[in-house]
Amino acid sequence: MILAREVRGYRLTRALWPGCAPPDSIMRMDRTGRRRDLEIFEDGGADWWDPAGPMAGLHILNPLRSNYFRERLEQAGARTVLELGCGGGILTASLEEGPWTLVAQDLLPGPLAAARPHLGRAHLVRCDAARLPFRARSFDAVLSSDFLEHVTDLRAVVAEAARLLRPGGLFLYETFNRTLFSLIVGKVLLEWVLQYVPVGTHRFRDFIRPEELHALMAEHGIRNLETFGVIPERGVLRALRARSAHPFRLDPGCLAGIYLGSGRLEA
Repeated sequence: MILAREVRGYRLTRALWPGCAPPDSIMRMDRTGRRRDLEIFEDGGADWWDPAGPMAGLHILNPLRSNYFRERLEQAGARTVLELGCGGGILTASLEEGPWTLVAQDLLPGPLAAARPHLGRAHLVRCDAARLPFRARSFDAVLSSDFLEHVTDLRAVVAEAARLLRPGGLFLYETFNRTLFSLIVGKVLLEWVLQYVPVGTHRFRDFIRPEELHALMAEHGIRNLETFGVIPERGVLRALRARSAHPFRLDPGCLAGIYLGSGRLEA
């Protein structure tokens, strides 16, 4: 039903913006259910580090999210940190200079190969985030950014994060809310109309409402501490028109699109 609504939304978009290229792969995915995000990430190669390329959004958001994560890690005195779904290492590179040992995980060899030349101290590990090869209670913090909406088994990933955290450890996250706003902006505009990211990078059905994520965290002993929406300083429409970097801010009252936050594993 969701993808059918997405296709109808595309028809409306096509009527409003006739120059928009037909998303043939989305039409095929609507019939088969096949996801394309992992293929896109695997084939990204050098594009991961092109600030004007298909991963431009990750570069634009990186200053805000990396500052937030660094501040929370420093406040908690973290010494061992695990990043889930590191991709091409854009966030990883911003975090590896902190006073902690940083381990960055991803399932795909292509993004890890793209990350390696840009990293110095971080340890890269290829494995499944739902079955991590680390001992229980071995990290002070587990974080993920632009990742949870791409996993196959969200419950298993959150459970693994909880297993690896020491009591009092931090679970830090950033992901997409499942709202009409995120459908219009994250799918229709960013992928189909403006083509800022490859068509199929996200599936609306995989976006996660904050209350759903917080409930999963609570099931595994992680209490949510705070949640913020990520808001363009100059407004959504002006930000969409600008392909270059522009400032964002955190707003606890605007969670309709991208949101981030932190939780703590209760002792």
